[in-house]
Amino acid sequence: MRMAISPNLRIRCRAFSYVELCMVMTIIAVFAAVAVLSYSHGTDGPGLQAAAQRLAADLSRVRDGARRARQSYTLSFDANQCRYQAVGLSGVLGPQDLSCALTDRPYQVDSMELQLSGQTQIQFDAYGKADPAGQIVLRRGRQQISVKINERGDIETSR
Repeated sequence: MRMAISPNLRIRCRAFSYVELCMVMTIIAVFAAVAVLSYSHGTDGPGLQAAAQRLAADLSRVRDGARRARQSYTLSFDANQCRYQAVGLSGVLGPQDLSCALTDRPYQVDSMELQLSGQTQIQFDAYGKADPAGQIVLRRGRQQISVKINERGDIETSR
């Protein structure tokens, strides 16, 4: 059975206008841009934290090596290149060298500031004591982390 539609009843289709769609798309684009910028600034932290942990671990390795070998070991820094190295550490297979460039992946540190009483190296004696004590500040983007070494050779990181 067929129903007849009265000419007085009009079916009206509602849709969004072009202006409304453009406004919604603009708002979404602004939110997406803010999210991308926030994410890109938030990704500086993990690499910088890893660099500080690596530096602290290498400082500990040089300090502990000096204690085991009962002799002084030196870790030398090149702040302009964000590099450090120690030569002739005693190891199981004989003397070993240690070096690291913190500008490489995954660290990608922008700058390294040495606050070591004007020196560019730290020497650990046979007891693991550090000379000079001080801190090394690593920077990446707007973030920074300090690796502190006291006279006893204790090492800690802080933001």
